[in-house]
Amino acid sequence: AALKQFRGACVEKLTVCPNVRTLEEIQMVVFEAFSNESIVTFSFANPGMGRFTRMQCERLKVDYADIYQPLVIAMERYLDYPLVGVPGGMDLKELEISKKSWRIEQV
Repeated sequence: AALKQFRGACVEKLTVCPNVRTLEEIQMVVFEAFSNESIVTFSFANPGMGRFTRMQCERLKVDYADIYQPLVIAMERYLDYPLVGVPGGMDLKELEISKKSWRIEQV
């Protein structure tokens, strides 16, 4: 949606990298952006992943935009309530279900 506001720009294609979950994937995305003189935009719910992405972009001098963490920070201020929980974390009920798949093996 943001790119449509720059109708005169000669952007021909956009690479979307969904479900990036590892540091290695982030490094690959940033390196590709560096190689293609591109910008990296990201929306990690996990602050550590966002921080790592920023660090990698700064290391290679790749322009970037974190479009999620500023929203979370603004909501914390507005609600006067700290962020609680781990993004993508499991509900305690899910932990019990997960435990059912455990098994004991002889050593």
